[in-house]
Amino acid sequence: MGFCLALVAIGMAVGSCATITPFFKGWYGVSPNEANFANLAYSITYIPFNFVSISVFKRFGLKVSIIIGALMSVVGAWLRLLVYWTNFPVFLIASALCGCS
Repeated sequence: MGFCLALVAIGMAVGSCATITPFFKGWYGVSPNEANFANLAYSITYIPFNFVSISVFKRFGLKVSIIIGALMSVVGAWLRLLVYWTNFPVFLIASALCGCS
C-alpha cells in the first residue's frame, strides 16, 4: 500500500510544475522559465541518483531500497505541496529530493 502511494506521489511530482507556472509568478515573482526549472531539477537529479539506487538495491535488498525511495518521494511531494507557505528554493530542493528517490 505504501509503495503504491509513493508511486502516486512521484508521478504527480514529475509534471506538476508545467500546469501551475502562472501561479508561480504570483506566489514568488519568478518567470515561467524559472518555474519550469523545477522539472529540470527533477530530471537532473534523477539520472545520477538512479545509479545510487541500483547500488543500494544490490547492497541492502529490495525492501530497504523501496522504503528509502518511498520516504524520499513522499517527503519531497509534501514539501512541494507546501509551496504556498514556503519560498521557491524550497520548492526546487523538494523537486530534487523527488528526483533522488
